[in-house]
Amino acid sequence: MGSEISEISLIGNNSPFGTVAFGGGGSYIVKRIVDQFRIKPEDALDLLTNRGYSTRKLTFSPIIAEYIVDGETVSFTQNDLNKIIEDYFKEDYFPGFKAAFETLLAGYDDVVRNLKKHGIIGE
Repeated sequence: MGSEISEISLIGNNSPFGTVAFGGGGSYIVKRIVDQFRIKPEDALDLLTNRGYSTRKLTFSPIIAEYIVDGETVSFTQNDLNKIIEDYFKEDYFPGFKAAFETLLAGYDDVVRNLKKHGIIGE
């Protein structure tokens, strides 16, 4: 149903300096889709796999899926799915990534200075 963790590795001179893992991955997005659309996990995974996030600009919002929820037919659009994915990354993934990245860089002051110097990371 998707991964439970993501990893960040710091590599230089063709060898790893370190790796850190944090909770975040496809399974968390699937769970959000299940909770918000109130559909089965396999249907949520199918939506994520086959529809995913789309940046296509349309003048309308077509229905991408219909499910029976509590005895009623419920329709979902790409915008509905995009919102769940966007919220997950803003609220959970990016903060987890940032914390893991900072943990990984702790003790590598010279690397951090070089990354800042080249504008790769901010102050």
